[in-house]
Amino acid sequence: MRRFAMLPLMLCLILLSACQNEAFDIEATSINVYENQLGSGTGKLQFTIKDQDTINDLLADLRRARTNDVSNVDMASPDFYLDFIHDEEVVLTVGYYTEPMDGARYLYKNKLYKVTTEIK
Repeated sequence: MRRFAMLPLMLCLILLSACQNEAFDIEATSINVYENQLGSGTGKLQFTIKDQDTINDLLADLRRARTNDVSNVDMASPDFYLDFIHDEEVVLTVGYYTEPMDGARYLYKNKLYKVTTEIK
């Protein structure tokens, strides 16, 4: 009987792990924030975030976030691009909107991530 007591817990853990956004299951030591110039995805470096707690919190928020598919939506390009850096190598690039759109600020592979965390 005791064996079956763990079954609901195991099912919950499986469901929760399936809800995570695997793209954000990375390690990063800094985030470079680039201004988006005319939607090109390139621009001038604005600042770098090096606070590990801030980086980890943002990645955790993005892993748990709900998403909206915007592949068929005509929308403005992100205001900034965030390069997540680990060991001096870019491991992930994400778009960032200064004004949330429907509760989302982050864009990755045609998905808006419902996270309103501001970068500073």
